[in-house]
Amino acid sequence: MNFVGLHGFLGLPSDFDDLSREMNLSIKAPSLHDSRGLGAHLNFNDFSDQLYSRLKDEFSSVNILGYSMGGRLALEFFSRYPQFINRLYLLSVNVFPIENRAQRTLWDQEWVSRLSSLNFSEFLWEWNSLDIFKGSQNYDRKESEFDKKQLALALDNWSPAKHDLNLMAFVKDSKVRVLVGEEDRKYYPLYKKLSDESFIFIPGVGHRLLLDNPHAVAKIVLEDLRNK
Repeated sequence: MNFVGLHGFLGLPSDFDDLSREMNLSIKAPSLHDSRGLGAHLNFNDFSDQLYSRLKDEFSSVNILGYSMGGRLALEFFSRYPQFINRLYLLSVNVFPIENRAQRTLWDQEWVSRLSSLNFSEFLWEWNSLDIFKGSQNYDRKESEFDKKQLALALDNWSPAKHDLNLMAFVKDSKVRVLVGEEDRKYYPLYKKLSDESFIFIPGVGHRLLLDNPHAVAKIVLEDLRNK
């Protein structure tokens, strides 16, 4: 089984290491901060095309695990190359349409301003203080692991406000699964109202599924593939 992992904002390829060990499988997880590769200087479409060009000679099909921002990228990839994807696992991803794109764009730009005006530790503290991360652990991050220009571009180019897709239409595809922690204060209250079998809820876990309980995520993914 071929797995590709797409990390979130302020994420790293190593975020998939624990999940890989739990699954006893290799997960190909590229950096999404690479200014010379799969970085946020690419728009959604260009990212998808470049990712496909990197994978097509190595794999005939893949299972993609996309966390948060990486899930948005994965959905865009799925919309362009559905035949290449065996299963798409969206971890803590917003699949509802953005009701107010202007408001979301303003929110993104406020964080771009914070990124330039605050030192990295201050920015990280403020980011981790967002309500969506309550109920989750915090990653230990160092400024040397990131390119601030790429982070700023990610907030802009890969914002939910830049989606032109009807995401819910793709979520209803039989290949797609959406994993949500029951301690996720933003998405669980929204998704628990839905009866769609694509949504899978994980007790005792917050927004950061890969950090909070990689064992539970691995179990769900492997069982889903066995029952496919």
